[in-house]
Amino acid sequence: MSTTHHDFVVKHGLSLADNTKIKLGSSDDFKIYHDGSNNVIQGEAGQTLYIQAKSGENSIIASSDGAVNLYCDNALKFETPPTGATVTGNL
Repeated sequence: MSTTHHDFVVKHGLSLADNTKIKLGSSDDFKIYHDGSNNVIQGEAGQTLYIQAKSGENSIIASSDGAVNLYCDNALKFETPPTGATVTGNL
């Protein structure tokens, strides 16, 4: 393990016990953890979760109390508006 300026480098793995959360943000408002059975990525109310296969290319956008949108090559293919589900292209 080493640090460089403000970076923290782990060279041989990092093991955390179940329910030990990796907390990010100045208010610890983003968490990643394993609860023993499930893998959890958790934000706070009012936040949106973006999963990008590469920088700037959306794969999944999950809005707090809102829609979940799925993308292929950054093109929207499936969305869940309040009225149901919408598919773009072939199902």
